Amino acid sequence: MPATPDLEAWYLETVSGQRRGLLPSLTRGLLAAASWGYSVGLLLRELTYLLRLVRPVHVGAHTVSVGNLTLGGTGKTPAVIHLARRYQAAGGQVAVLIRGHGARKLVGCNVVHDGRCEQLTVADAGDEALLIARLLNNVPVLAGKDRRITAREAVTRFGATVLLLDDGFQYRRLHVDEHIVLLDATQPFGTGRLFPAGTLRDPASALRRAAEVWITRADHPAAVDLDALTARVHALAPGVTVKRTCHAPARLTTASGELPLDALAGQKVVALAGIGNPRAFAATLASLGAVVVREAFYPDHHPYSPQEQAELARQAGEAVVVTTEKDQMRLGDWPADSAPLWVLGIELRFV
Repeated sequence: MPATPDLEAWYLETVSGQRRGLLPSLTRGLLAAASWGYSVGLLLRELTYLLRLVRPVHVGAHTVSVGNLTLGGTGKTPAVIHLARRYQAAGGQVAVLIRGHGARKLVGCNVVHDGRCEQLTVADAGDEALLIARLLNNVPVLAGKDRRITAREAVTRFGATVLLLDDGFQYRRLHVDEHIVLLDATQPFGTGRLFPAGTLRDPASALRRAAEVWITRADHPAAVDLDALTARVHALAPGVTVKRTCHAPARLTTASGELPLDALAGQKVVALAGIGNPRAFAATLASLGAVVVREAFYPDHHPYSPQEQAELARQAGEAVVVTTEKDQMRLGDWPADSAPLWVLGIELRFV
């Protein structure tokens, strides 16, 4: 099984310059031209809001977005869960608004969790929405492409006073009081070029809109110089608050219950992940002493078929298959009488 999906690997290797030759060079040239058009579109969008030609909708609740500059995973889900618990502890009536990547239901307002129980399946809601709903368990989670609709519903139906907007840095149609932007310490600005010539969704200068910048995976062995990164962030966005965080292993669960984290020490494992940054997951397993004998990486939000699960279990041999809590949402019923499936949960912590 390939370490990364073919198309994703081809794209990343091409835009990063790893692929050499005539065809990759021509491809990069075409992507650079398309990137110019993308940058013009970003500029026009910015002007429409600066000139107040389009005005964001206010819904009467304190709205905080958690987002990033790049394609791929920076740890937004653990950050949203951390913030929800923090605002709850301070007495806020919290609701989470999420687009619902990979979900069947994206139109209108889809209540994933009403604060008491789940309302939708993973196919309808998406893996991230269902994971947030289950880990928080008492917070309304609403999914839909139009966050104005879900925001109004959260306020009018659930009495929300705090709205947490998952992946909201690029969403401009809803008024946001605070933008928290996550930068992955291993590759904070992606390839350094705008999509599709690179992996930046916004130019680095967009950080000036942020209230806080959280450097995630600050403890990762491949992290860049954190002091230099902090200095660059302050140069791009003077006065912005910069915090450093890590994704700390928090729990290890199986079908029969919970195991101590040190159960991974010396254990041969297959790292199974269909997330934005599967390499970080494998590194976390290694940091716990697991012996990663194989990496089974899939595209983000990949829907695992029963046949794929059976094949993964068969090929694991004597190893244990360890996956993420997000992937667990999409795995359904793991084949019985096969390789054990362990699930590693993480939490965001400040360092």
